[in-house]
Amino acid sequence: FASNQNLQLDPTPAQAVIGFGLGYGIDKLKPFVTSLRGAGFGGLVYIGVHEDSRKDFDMQTFFNAFNVTARYIKQTSGLPALVRFQYYAEWALELDLLNVTWVLNSDIRDAYFQDNPFRTWSGDPTRLHAFQEAKAIKDNRWNSHWIRSCFGEHALARINDYRISCSSSVIATPRIFHRYASSVWEVSERRSCHSFGIDQGIHNYLVYGNAFSFSTKVWGLFDSNAPICTIGLLSSGDIRLNNDLTSDSSATVVREDGSACPLVHQYDRHAHLRNLWAARTATCASLPCLPLYLRQIYNQWARARLLVEVQVSHLGATGRLQWMQRSFGTAVYSSLSSIALSK
Repeated sequence: FASNQNLQLDPTPAQAVIGFGLGYGIDKLKPFVTSLRGAGFGGLVYIGVHEDSRKDFDMQTFFNAFNVTARYIKQTSGLPALVRFQYYAEWALELDLLNVTWVLNSDIRDAYFQDNPFRTWSGDPTRLHAFQEAKAIKDNRWNSHWIRSCFGEHALARINDYRISCSSSVIATPRIFHRYASSVWEVSERRSCHSFGIDQGIHNYLVYGNAFSFSTKVWGLFDSNAPICTIGLLSSGDIRLNNDLTSDSSATVVREDGSACPLVHQYDRHAHLRNLWAARTATCASLPCLPLYLRQIYNQWARARLLVEVQVSHLGATGRLQWMQRSFGTAVYSSLSSIALSK
């Protein structure tokens, strides 16, 4: 999409992408958000951020510019990677009331969109859709440890041969997603499984142990119709690319059929992809990676921010935000918060 300046957003408000960005600044959120919107996704985007972000001028204007719904989280004592499932379960109920048909959850810091993940999606709505990584559970000591520590050696032996499925990326209808996220959270509480990474152990135990009242489809890493490719455990030489990264800056990670994988997860484990997409994101100062009208929105935000910094630099974050709302209500806040991300 980076070379397509006339890309139109898909009018798909009935789909939602959700993630947890607790403790992240705009530098961590920007690749995720700009690549998702730049890929043409026009649905809902929910991101969980710390409640102090309400006072963050840059965060608020950035979210408004890209039509992101911030879900404010109070500081929690648990690990964010596990606590997020409690919030995901709540959000799924809300999304169901909003008539959303599909929910995709994703990590934020290490996820990059090459295409709209729902553009060609035709999954079975009666199933939870999970996505595999490159290795079997038995071939990765961390995934084996997470299952063993929470469920015991016998449980590990039953699912040891299955490919690892990533807990950070599933797709389901809101009602099934609610039941899935609730199950992960309830199991962690009931069995007192709270260690780092344990959410993935619980996820794999539930997915491969047929522990749900609904069925599950597990997609292979580069399946032709799979919208998510988690590549962290691959060697860099095994990543499927359509062109050589050293000679083509528009090269993409592709699936078995040669099409771009819409969501590439854990790309930051590979220096060539990390550098490529960092460079693409850096060029978004003027946003050539986005369609023209989205670049105009972003630049409007940037101009307003600069003006605020010059005129009211003596005010604190809260004062700048209040001044922004008063002075730029028509030019920025009203227009950006109400804008429909479609032409």
